[in-house]
Amino acid sequence: MEKKRLQDTAEDLFDIFRLFYKNVITPISSCTYENMTRSHFEALFALDDLGQISMSEMAKKLLLSKSYTTALVDKLVKEGFVERIPNKRDRRMIYIDITDKGRNFLEEHKKAVEENIESRINYLEEEQLYRLRVSAKEMKDIICKIYLKDENKKGEIK
Repeated sequence: MEKKRLQDTAEDLFDIFRLFYKNVITPISSCTYENMTRSHFEALFALDDLGQISMSEMAKKLLLSKSYTTALVDKLVKEGFVERIPNKRDRRMIYIDITDKGRNFLEEHKKAVEENIESRINYLEEEQLYRLRVSAKEMKDIICKIYLKDENKKGEIK
């Protein structure tokens, strides 16, 4: 029974994330900025959360190859969202950091997504809205717990 419950939960979560991404995030992302992929947003959010990191750390954090991460960062640098910072001790090492323009862009994107969500849940009855909020908070808490457990396994607590 335990295995079946885990499978059903995993399937439900997958469906929720897919539906949420397809119906809420993607329409806003495509309107907010042309040619920005989910990976671009993930990179910007990671830099906003973590601050200055190396290209290798970024690739590891996003689970991307170093070559793909380089191309991703190239676009973000070109748009002025990210800057490259050379290591003064080791010229082979390059750090990246989000710029003020990148932070402002993320804030505008977040606001657009939140407004889109508000417009989509506006028709819900008060009780439904309350249950949705409680469920969303609980999901957030559980996902954070899963994330911290995974990070502790690697010995990295962020």
